[in-house]
Amino acid sequence: MNRHTKAFTLIELLVVISIIALLMSIMMPALAQVKKIAQATICMSNLRHWGVVGEMFSGDNNGEAPSGFYYELHKYYKDLKLLLCPSAKKKGTLEDWDDPGHFKGGTFKAWFVPEVEFPDGIVRDVKGSYGMNMHVGGSDFSETDPLTDWLTTRQKGIDRAPFIADSAGSGVPLPEDEPPEFDGEIYLSDPMNVNEIRSFCINRHPAGTVNVLFLDWHARKVGLKELWVLKWHRRWPRGGDGGNGPAVSLPDWPPWMERFRNP
Repeated sequence: MNRHTKAFTLIELLVVISIIALLMSIMMPALAQVKKIAQATICMSNLRHWGVVGEMFSGDNNGEAPSGFYYELHKYYKDLKLLLCPSAKKKGTLEDWDDPGHFKGGTFKAWFVPEVEFPDGIVRDVKGSYGMNMHVGGSDFSETDPLTDWLTTRQKGIDRAPFIADSAGSGVPLPEDEPPEFDGEIYLSDPMNVNEIRSFCINRHPAGTVNVLFLDWHARKVGLKELWVLKWHRRWPRGGDGGNGPAVSLPDWPPWMERFRNP
């Protein structure tokens, strides 16, 4: 008796492969978006952890605002992985002009500082993708009027004052800072890094957002345009409580930012 074995013909096999390829092409963008949302959620969890760290520091120091970030707060955390947003774990490739061996961060890259000696005496390489608002804590680095700095967590407006955020690095935002002319423009071609709000204006998370930890220790996502109305310092002329000087019009948004939500 003849036995006939059932099997796919070549045409049937090609049809099945084509259907699978079509389904994959449809699913891949959705999976990529799900991955980005998951990374943003983990990033937010990191910043909330930093909120606990900052609150502990402030509680131990009579309401004082930290004058630094990962170094000054090291007593209150142990894992340096908290410095990394999962969307920006790889070390940047742009070397710092003033510090050989130091590398600048980017939208999806981490900044890198080698051989930092921590207060516990241990020397560590440090890599991170969050940056500090240098108007906080009276840091000498800010070179701003001390009257504008956030020195304590008991001042009016701290719920609008960024402490750390998704960033290519720490910076000193000023009201006159202009937005990036194109997506990913952070540093100018010369060492004078003006418009330092661009370090924070990075298109890292879905819908043109970054995650921000504020000085009242709550964290939330912030639209890129909203960065210009946060209270980076106490006399910031936009988005304040009405008593911090004249209002200043928002900048002209470049084409790549026009699709994002207005503040």
